[in-house]
Amino acid sequence: MKNYIVFFVVLLSSFVSQATIKLALNWKPEAEFGGFYEAQQKGYFTNEKLKVEILEGGSGTPTIQMLMNGTVDYAIVSAEEVILSAARDPKKRIVAVFAVFETSPYMIMAHDEVKAQSLQQLFQDSQQLLSLQKGLPYVDFLLNKYAPVKAKIVPYTGGISLFESNPMLSQQGFITSEVLLAEQKKLKVKTWLVADEGFNPYITVLAVREDYLQKNKSQVQAFIKATRDGWQSYLKDSKATNQLMSKKNPPMSIEMMDLSLKKMQPLMRFAPALLGQMKAERWQALQTQMQNLGLIKTTVPATELFQTF
Repeated sequence: MKNYIVFFVVLLSSFVSQATIKLALNWKPEAEFGGFYEAQQKGYFTNEKLKVEILEGGSGTPTIQMLMNGTVDYAIVSAEEVILSAARDPKKRIVAVFAVFETSPYMIMAHDEVKAQSLQQLFQDSQQLLSLQKGLPYVDFLLNKYAPVKAKIVPYTGGISLFESNPMLSQQGFITSEVLLAEQKKLKVKTWLVADEGFNPYITVLAVREDYLQKNKSQVQAFIKATRDGWQSYLKDSKATNQLMSKKNPPMSIEMMDLSLKKMQPLMRFAPALLGQMKAERWQALQTQMQNLGLIKTTVPATELFQTF
């Protein structure tokens, strides 16, 4: 009888350890997720006895909601979303456990022939059109910083089609994405990182529910180790994983993946911290900025928003 019990316990343990863990991305396979796909393809998750399924996203993928309702175990979000979630429901908290970008890739892009030499000049140019999505924290930050804005604000519709057709239009975007699309079209552009303007949230943040973290801390730690190993491997040699992601996302060529990664690397310098580790002062500063913008009413201790591994 004892032998049967031991066998059952071992079998159950094996089943639990091999349960599929779901990771939801907030966009399609691109270089900003390269380390996760690398960890899956090169066996870093397997080395930690983890079976991981990566769910690609798209425009408007509600990864925070997917995480909150238990549809997935891990999800890619932004630091702003973590803070907004905590403000809405402090009892069901989301915890950030790894950040791909140390410096935010948010940027504003203008045509090179535009006279403005700074964002302040751009926002004060009454001849300029600014394609922006109001309500995004970094957009609200810039509109508040340079108020009253003299440039005409027009809705952001995604992509660069409006930018391409109008030399007097500037737009929001990511230094790792829209800039490359413009350069691919042989457009000469100038860019300003929003981080240099004083708003620098962690981006491409891996997050879990607080209750999940408490119940599965060793698993989360193993997941982060595999993720960090995956990113370190991807940064050394991205060829195989870029080929894989390009097959999954055909509009993003291998060449574009490579160019995106080159743009990413300067933004991923976490020294002296380990890759992906975050700092409490950054989280507290972001909360204060969002509160000043009226996006949240109260703040929580910064250490409750993230966990270092």
